[in-house]
Amino acid sequence: LLLAIAEEMVKHARDFAPQGLANIAWAFATLALKHEQMMAAIAHELVESGAGSWSQQNLANIMWAFAKLSVQPGRLLNAVAEDALYSLGIWGALNIANLTWAFAKLGVKHAQFFNAVEWE
Repeated sequence: LLLAIAEEMVKHARDFAPQGLANIAWAFATLALKHEQMMAAIAHELVESGAGSWSQQNLANIMWAFAKLSVQPGRLLNAVAEDALYSLGIWGALNIANLTWAFAKLGVKHAQFFNAVEWE
């Protein structure tokens, strides 16, 4: 069943709202089910729609899912880091912590982001 869900996500990711994509990524990561094509489709949709249009919780949860599954999200990393860098002041502590953990686990070396987190 979960494989079928992942395959449908790959085909129809553009039809899902950000919350739906975040929920599915979170669920697969929580179950430790790695489906790289599905995660790539989610990353693509986030980059295409613009990270700035997603809620901080959705961004943090999706990045947490990538990190938990050890899947490198490619261009998504920079898009999320740049968005977070300019809006970090309105992020909640839990979302900042989750995003920072995800970036550290994925090996992100975005000095501006980490410096901004240090000052929050």
